[in-house]
Amino acid sequence: MKLCGVLLILIGFLVVLLPDNWNGYLTDAFRNRLKKWKRREENKKNGRVQDTSTGQLSRLRTSSGRVK
Repeated sequence: MKLCGVLLILIGFLVVLLPDNWNGYLTDAFRNRLKKWKRREENKKNGRVQDTSTGQLSRLRTSSGRVK
């Protein structure tokens, strides 16, 4: 019970530290992540495999991901 109480107090303190428009930050981050996911899925459907670390399209792989 003491541990739960301490955790609730810490969570409450962190909520107080959040900016007033925290929900705007959260929705922007979610929308950006969703756009990236949709773009990645669209590239897979079109047969284009994109390297996630460099952002470049691979011309050495087929649409299934196998090396040519």
